[in-house]
Amino acid sequence: MSKVGVVILNWNNASDTIACITSVKALQGVDFFIVCVDNASIDDSVSKISSSHPDVTIHLSPKNLGYAGGNNFGIEKALQAGASHIWILNNDTEIDPLCLKNLLSPFLTNPKIGITGSKIYYYADKEKIWFAGGIYYPFRGVTTHYLENSKLSGVLSDKKLDYVSGCSMLLSAAAIHSIKGFDASLFLLYEEIDICNRAKKNGFSVKMCETSLVYHKVSQTLPDSPLRLYYFTRNRLYISLKHYPLFLPFVLLWCVRWPLLPALIKRPQNIKYVLKAFSDFFTGKMGPYAD
Repeated sequence: MSKVGVVILNWNNASDTIACITSVKALQGVDFFIVCVDNASIDDSVSKISSSHPDVTIHLSPKNLGYAGGNNFGIEKALQAGASHIWILNNDTEIDPLCLKNLLSPFLTNPKIGITGSKIYYYADKEKIWFAGGIYYPFRGVTTHYLENSKLSGVLSDKKLDYVSGCSMLLSAAAIHSIKGFDASLFLLYEEIDICNRAKKNGFSVKMCETSLVYHKVSQTLPDSPLRLYYFTRNRLYISLKHYPLFLPFVLLWCVRWPLLPALIKRPQNIKYVLKAFSDFFTGKMGPYAD
């Protein structure tokens, strides 16, 4: 019997987390329990979430572990509670009541599936697609979302699918035990590309589920900023080295073209962060940003 642990990570964003949990509680047709992780918030998130959802246990991370480490913390709690599958769900989402049932369905007929992903729409425009499958371009080390900003039907085919979004991904306990969860050294960004690559290398397949519908508020935790640019640049290089090493020289050149040259020419506020991203990559410094 399948039992899904729903991992919801909060960091200084109680209002979205409360709404997300309310949405999850309306799920139909599946046995699940909620694992809410507070990633060392510095506001009153814990008291607000507890007040709104007193029946949900909030697991307190000892420090901010980032997206990867925070979700690993929640995954461990869910596995300890007997979960057969783990659903990683961004707290800035709300969902269709049959979302999880449909996301789980492929696992029940194909034991080789390790990860499934939802079709994700913009919360502000529930007919406009944000994600229908992820494509990675190893020559440049960047990604694109299939059908992004369109209102078309369909999802990316399994053969062309490189990754599913970490905004809503379901993993089997078998896959998690095999790949050991997320790479916590990434801290933030590129985690889903890494985990999907490792799942495939370990013999698991990755699949999009068109009938699993999620509505995403998009970048509520860390909007565009110099710090986000740091993680994007460092992890872009790291993923290339880890999974596509033959393409690393080309990715380095593309990183010089963008974001380094624009920072040097017209965005001086970004120079420090971009140079540090290069420096930390070459010296092997991963994890959270540190001056």
